[in-house]
Amino acid sequence: MPKFDFKGVIATAFTPFNDDENRSLNLSVIPQIAEYFRKSSFGCVLINGTYGEGMAMTVDERMKVADAWSEAVGQATVGRNKQQLMIQVGGTNLQDVKRLAEHAQSIKAEALLCLPELYYKPKTVAELIDYLKEVGEAAPDTPLFYYHSPLATGVALAMDEVFFTLCKDRIPSFAGVKFAIAHLDDLLRAVRSAGDRFKVIVASNHNLPAYVQMGIDTFMPTAVSVRPTTVMKIYEAAASGRYREAQELQKPWSDFVDSIAALNNGNAAPPMKAMAARSSNIILGPPRKPLKSFETPEGLAQITDLLMKMDSQFQLHQVSYC
Repeated sequence: MPKFDFKGVIATAFTPFNDDENRSLNLSVIPQIAEYFRKSSFGCVLINGTYGEGMAMTVDERMKVADAWSEAVGQATVGRNKQQLMIQVGGTNLQDVKRLAEHAQSIKAEALLCLPELYYKPKTVAELIDYLKEVGEAAPDTPLFYYHSPLATGVALAMDEVFFTLCKDRIPSFAGVKFAIAHLDDLLRAVRSAGDRFKVIVASNHNLPAYVQMGIDTFMPTAVSVRPTTVMKIYEAAASGRYREAQELQKPWSDFVDSIAALNNGNAAPPMKAMAARSSNIILGPPRKPLKSFETPEGLAQITDLLMKMDSQFQLHQVSYC
């Protein structure tokens, strides 16, 4: 049975596009992004996810991005371990999802992440398991994670003992669940039901110290590209049992992330992409339409002002970061 043993913080990668009419792929900068994550101590990278705009790309484009990342993470710096690669394959029709899963396995990705069917939505846990079983059979040697994002998908099925038991019995490659937004009671039920066999990953930028106290050991905060060292400081403090320190760092970080989302009516991805480009000095380009670009004079002024305010706030908390 395939295993995904990574613990720690998984970096969520933006997909780089050129600033042209079609927002064509700019694959040439992917090695730079991989190195940026490497230097920031991220040992695993998620690609083609929500912030990677996977659902805005064609299947062929998604496979090209995956190929470029597979090559980039395989070029580890001497003396450093190879980065692991998780690929989000959901968000299209089932046949294309299976094709993406097969491709991910062919390039030896360490894990798959899969959304539910987005139009013909599963109404029961059994229907969801049937869908994930098809995906798992397309890539039986690659650990498969379910992407639980009820606000985005409209699929709010319980991640509890019934779900995990059915997965265990029917999907040998099933490895766990990623929670995009986690209510503590739902998350606690999932952690208890997952036991030692399955992994629960939390993607929220908020409440990381509380999640660590619940026994969760793997995280995927979406804002890691903006200030990677800050995120790692929060995680390391919590993982080391320094919860008071972690909470003191968490509050200004949560306020900052909320402020990013407020720039774009709650959708943090476009302004965060522009911020990540400034933080990393990597040309990530604008997001694809219909997402709003912040690579404009007005948008850049907004994110510059917010970054300056955040920097000042964190200096008060004696936080150093890249």
